[in-house]
Amino acid sequence: MTHHTDFMVLYRELGIGPDCSLEGLRMAYRRRVADLHPDRGGGLGEDRLKALNQRYAAAIEFHRHHGRLPGAAARVPASAPPAFAPAPVQSHAAHAVEDAPLQEGRAPSKFVRYGIVLVAALAAWWFIRGGVPLPGFLDGVAGSERGTQASAAIALRQGMHAREVAAILGDPVSRELGGVHWEYGPSWVRFECGRVVDWYSSPLNPLKASRSRPREAVASGSAGLAPRCPPGS
Repeated sequence: MTHHTDFMVLYRELGIGPDCSLEGLRMAYRRRVADLHPDRGGGLGEDRLKALNQRYAAAIEFHRHHGRLPGAAARVPASAPPAFAPAPVQSHAAHAVEDAPLQEGRAPSKFVRYGIVLVAALAAWWFIRGGVPLPGFLDGVAGSERGTQASAAIALRQGMHAREVAAILGDPVSRELGGVHWEYGPSWVRFECGRVVDWYSSPLNPLKASRSRPREAVASGSAGLAPRCPPGS
């Protein structure tokens, strides 16, 4: 019966189109049946109501088989995604190419930095010992090394000659005990045979010394007597 049913007549009578949903078809059919009922004064006859019921039943049967109303465009079922989509396999070469920019931008490791500093220090030491002029990139390292040596050379130390002391400390405020005790305010330097044997560096007027007193002070003279110094000392 479905093949011989004119569904366009059904759609015009219900006021819908082929693309209407099944629920919309049912609601339109119920409204139309209510309008045709004799109790509401339809007065269109039993045959017309029977024809409407037949077309409606045919439309419902068609929808049950095809999932759509007659005349509607056929729906293309969407393809379901695969349950498991394997990740694309990349070769080791591809990983190497992708990682290359990251590797180029990485900073050198601490071992590389320590190695560079060590090589520079050794090169500076070699050139200083040999008296060879340093290249520009090593001059900074050598300069700091020379500065350390220079500061150590000008520090007051035991055995230093009186001329060296005067060169680095200047003339004393006074020379006592026959010239062997030089006063620099609260600080002082003591000599024996023209060489430094003891000193005291006061915080109020510190001397150019590595410590306030030498490690071991040398006794000056014996029993208050002047020490015997070699000629020319």
